[in-house]
Amino acid sequence: MKKIIIIFLTFNTYLSVSYSQNGWVQMAFGLAKPAKSVFFINENTGWITTSGSNGFTTLGSILKSTNGGISWTESMSGNIGFEGISFINDNTGWAIGNFGNDVGGRSSYIFKTTNGGINYFVQYQDSLFTLLIKLAVASENAIFALRQNGQLISTSNSGLNWINQIVYNSYSLVDMQFVNAQTGWILSGFNFVLRTTNSGINWQTIFYGGKFFPRCFHFIDQSTGWVIQGPSYKTTNGGTSWDYFSANGNIAPLDIVFVNSNSGWICGGNGIIQRTTDGGSNWISQISGGNYSTITINSMNFINQNTGWAVGWGTISPYVYLSLILKTTTGGITGFNPVSTEIPNQFSLSQNYPNPFNPSTKIRFEIPPSASVAQTFLSVYDILGKEIATLVKQQLKPGTYEIEWSAEGGASAYPSGVYFYTLKTSGFTETKRMILIK
Repeated sequence: MKKIIIIFLTFNTYLSVSYSQNGWVQMAFGLAKPAKSVFFINENTGWITTSGSNGFTTLGSILKSTNGGISWTESMSGNIGFEGISFINDNTGWAIGNFGNDVGGRSSYIFKTTNGGINYFVQYQDSLFTLLIKLAVASENAIFALRQNGQLISTSNSGLNWINQIVYNSYSLVDMQFVNAQTGWILSGFNFVLRTTNSGINWQTIFYGGKFFPRCFHFIDQSTGWVIQGPSYKTTNGGTSWDYFSANGNIAPLDIVFVNSNSGWICGGNGIIQRTTDGGSNWISQISGGNYSTITINSMNFINQNTGWAVGWGTISPYVYLSLILKTTTGGITGFNPVSTEIPNQFSLSQNYPNPFNPSTKIRFEIPPSASVAQTFLSVYDILGKEIATLVKQQLKPGTYEIEWSAEGGASAYPSGVYFYTLKTSGFTETKRMILIK
């Protein structure tokens, strides 16, 4: 079902909520800066950071939602590109950001809030050339910030004092995570991880055998973690040894998150979101949505195996970028299932019914076993050939499927007229015509 609802931000930027059958909902757009990170403490309360540039200096903001991401209030903005943000409860959290301009000025900041993001104050500042890229909040007292050049900035007393430490003297570090105040890892682009079990005082270098430049990793506890970089690597002993165990379409994800030992997601360029339900052995593509010509998804956050958010940016025209915020309450799973136990022996796209229709209609299609590894697309187009709805964009098991499309939606309801829907997958494309009469 496709519906559009127009709502307004408290700082006069509008956003569009697009409900569809794809499992992910586009919650907001209109912020003229890419969204960089997202963190929700529960199903209602969360924060995002943005980072961009006006061509001369950095620009960024921190925003907060108290209704699950439907609307956002800007808490802080200025000439700082905000990167990571994390909270330990509704009130207390930290964010990192960087300032830069075209004449060589550079500064890095660590901010703290104790009132849920209403106000932030600077806890740490320096003017070093390299940027802060990752934030890890292990506890109320233990906070870590990673600099691109291998410097770790940490505190053990909630930010009253900060310690600077070079953990690896190279511009190759890309990600960091702590599962508690003592145990953490840093990922290098040179296919190894650094591990500490004493709050960053000492680090052990462990090579895992990868051949591609990794961007992200994730641990669910002190033992089990994944590095995803096209080929996937997994450890069950805290990173002491790693096993190659699957490939995931040879994509280069920008973020990975697991909620337990089985359920996890990755995201990246071209709007990619993939999910695993077997600990990473197999990955299934999910449609990410987004009303942009191109999409990059930078960061994800899940509070359970069903509810999560993904943020990034989209291109609406050359050199014009807007933030992207997506949400799922189904784990990204589509809202339809096979309607028959019989397995078809060929592709088929049926005529929609009813036809003509008002305001909704159903579309049935069949996928044979020969297409079980291909991605299936079902899209709706207007009379000018513009795609107005993507109903399916994922790998489907063989079977007969039925999906409903609604042309209602308040201010953005579709007008009466002729529309087309196209089923496309490996070796098969078919288009049919339908009529909306109001």
